[in-house]
Amino acid sequence: AINGIDGVITLDGVKKTTQIKIIYDTQITDDGIKVLSNSVAKKYPVDWMIFINDKTDEVFIFDNKPTIEDDNYVFNNELLLHHIK
Repeated sequence: AINGIDGVITLDGVKKTTQIKIIYDTQITDDGIKVLSNSVAKKYPVDWMIFINDKTDEVFIFDNKPTIEDDNYVFNNELLLHHIK
């Protein structure tokens, strides 16, 4: 990563910077989505956060506006941009 940026995705001519993390689970509730990872949750200067569950091959792409609770990212449901199963 360079300055916290793991990659750049260009979609419809718009470039989005990304941070990519491996996760082991998610907890989905009416209030939001908690992303469970073994890495330390911190703020990154990117547009999107991408999480890959290497056990289920699911991919979650969020607009980078999480809160951090108990060292886990928590996103409001409307911040989920893509969920690939």
